[in-house]
Amino acid sequence: NLNSKTRTGFHGQPDLSTQPSPDWVGTGWYRFVGPSGHKMPEYAPGYDSCGTWRAGWLRDSHPSEPGTTINGTVCFDSGYPCSSQVSVKVTNCGEYFVYYLPDMPDQKICGNRYC
Repeated sequence: NLNSKTRTGFHGQPDLSTQPSPDWVGTGWYRFVGPSGHKMPEYAPGYDSCGTWRAGWLRDSHPSEPGTTINGTVCFDSGYPCSSQVSVKVTNCGEYFVYYLPDMPDQKICGNRYC
């Protein structure tokens, strides 16, 4: 689960002591819970948000039907809303969404992070 309160779009500049985030364990299935919110934003949150320099956001719409999985794209915002991107999967589990998220490009150098 991704549960850090710094993942929300309301959290500003990064704390380099948490790069990468303690709730990130590498490529796999994740669910946003607790203070991090309940789903990834479908809009670019802006540079220096979500506790990082380059916040990741879902460029596609979340699947609307429970049990549906989509192939989507997460963009990383570095002042340009989609300066780099990765392919992801998003599943609608009815009450929540789960995401198959790969390691982020340039994670340690550029501060990429899923928002």
